[in-house]
Amino acid sequence: MLNILLFLFSCYLSKYIDNKKFNLNDLIFYDPISNLDCNEKNYWTPFNTETTCFKFLSITNNDTLNSSTIDLILDHDLTSETFGKAKEVLQFYTSNWKNILNIDLISQKRLFEVLKSEQEPNLFKPEIKAPYNGHLFTNTKIINNKNIYNVGGYWTKDLYEEDTNFAYALTSDGYNSLVDVNKKLGIRPIIKIEKKYIYNIKLFSNITNLFLESTTNWVKYPAEDESYDGYYYGNLQGFSVTNNYLIFHSSNDSNPYYGILYLYNGNEYKNLFKKLYGLTGHGNGIAYNSRKNTILVASANYYQNTLEYNIEDLNLVNNFTKGFVGIGYDYDNDLYVGYIDRRVYFLETNTFEEIYSFDLTNFETTQDIEYYNGYIFFVTTNFFAGDFFQEYSFYKEGSNIIYVFNAKFENGVPSKNFGMIEDILYLESLGELEAIEFHNNKVYYGFGRRDVERNYPYYFCNANLIDFIKYTKLNIKY
Repeated sequence: MLNILLFLFSCYLSKYIDNKKFNLNDLIFYDPISNLDCNEKNYWTPFNTETTCFKFLSITNNDTLNSSTIDLILDHDLTSETFGKAKEVLQFYTSNWKNILNIDLISQKRLFEVLKSEQEPNLFKPEIKAPYNGHLFTNTKIINNKNIYNVGGYWTKDLYEEDTNFAYALTSDGYNSLVDVNKKLGIRPIIKIEKKYIYNIKLFSNITNLFLESTTNWVKYPAEDESYDGYYYGNLQGFSVTNNYLIFHSSNDSNPYYGILYLYNGNEYKNLFKKLYGLTGHGNGIAYNSRKNTILVASANYYQNTLEYNIEDLNLVNNFTKGFVGIGYDYDNDLYVGYIDRRVYFLETNTFEEIYSFDLTNFETTQDIEYYNGYIFFVTTNFFAGDFFQEYSFYKEGSNIIYVFNAKFENGVPSKNFGMIEDILYLESLGELEAIEFHNNKVYYGFGRRDVERNYPYYFCNANLIDFIKYTKLNIKY
């Protein structure tokens, strides 16, 4: 009986998807090998290579409800040694893909349509920049037998007819280019598929600009004109909020061992209370321990150390010789929460010894980590990403992504869903989201860069927690 009900439900769902209208660049998760339902919780990344659930992008212009098929492009590169090997590699990787009506590489003409390029590249002017709203991910890393290669772009299927030493490609910096056919680039399969095979599109939550702009209070701080050891600091990294202070860290990658801690207080944190220029490094994460009245700064000494300061005088209390990219504080269980190397650690607050941990598989750029009410909020971004990540992400809605993991304990031990994804929050682009914080029934966002008012590199907003909860699937107590 259960199987019959599931079959009927799948028929109903397939009918619904079959009649759905897709937009250009919609994210679509599909398993072309097992044809099983798949979604954002368990799709292929360089750190989750056992699954055959892949993320695709729609490249169909002007899709309609009457259309039963859709064209998709894989959103990461497969390895190919040269242009001449591209079709051979395509056949190798996709020979067992099912329910595919057609499979090929993208043509240069199609790429122009998707990127909305104004003119084609030529041999004498090979770099024609696609406009910013081009909407294609260009992840330039490829995987072959779990080895990772930097190949700098991906091939289209066309040779340049006037000189066949060149072929068309989309390069790693987002340009349509003519590239020497011997250059090592990846490939991306394009598939035509019936919509009825697409089970899920996007399951999780969007936090839109409308919410951020209309329901929040904004505080902004200009960068200092003063230099320190010949360097100017203006890059927001981690931050935290207490009853009395807004604490945030500023870095300069040209002077990577040093950074500046700022403490602001007063009405809406308008007054500079204290600052510390010191060996805080990148300062990628900050956590406030309300029991000890101290703050932790992650990623000092090239991510080898974590520094603990007394918040009132910024005197150093502890120099823990364990490094993390992000740091948070679990006030319910009096544990620190750290992140490094695709793993989340729960740590004893005095010794910094590991108590529990779990692995992550996402691969966007790591920002910071926060604990609140039994959840871990893992902040990532797609802006200016490094190894394995999406470079030049034109998908504005997903430029900042917060992964929310279950971090609930039962009777002092992790619950059965501990470490599982509970929600994924997509934020439209207001800048590079560095961290979020929860305090006094408010949620705070810290943006390191905005497209407007560039004189203010430190940009914070806060909203009522009850408004934030409406956008999530989380069971947060208010």
